[in-house]
Amino acid sequence: MSLIAACAAGLLFNGAAWATEAVESPETTVDVEMLTLLKNNACLNCHDISVQEKSKQGDSAASLPFGPPYLLVAQRYAGNEAAFEELVYTVLHGSNPYGKHWKEEAAGIAMPPMVTVSEEHVRTMLTWILKLDEASAQAAQAAVNAQPK
Repeated sequence: MSLIAACAAGLLFNGAAWATEAVESPETTVDVEMLTLLKNNACLNCHDISVQEKSKQGDSAASLPFGPPYLLVAQRYAGNEAAFEELVYTVLHGSNPYGKHWKEEAAGIAMPPMVTVSEEHVRTMLTWILKLDEASAQAAQAAVNAQPK
């Protein structure tokens, strides 16, 4: 899908296309199609892509994202082939509300089952997420932050 088609898909869903200035840089090019998929499936309502600064109020859970930033997911599960299927299951069926595996990095709210997201899209998004590195995560987060709320 071309950049124009991906932007058009974003326009249909939320009335705003990804600005090309915000998604391309000399170091890395952001996958606009993937950002559109993440936004359209409401993933970015709870997850950041890169680690954001904590709020000025301190390090309370109120200043943490609901879900872990995708860069931390990529770093935690790097090289763990079994993790991919576990993550697919978690996205499709929800997470354990009593789990403490993201303590201090996320607010600790259980992920609800994503019943409106196809397994194909979950696999596509997780493949992209698990390949993130610091530079690509920062570039993608900058593109997300540049979009109107």
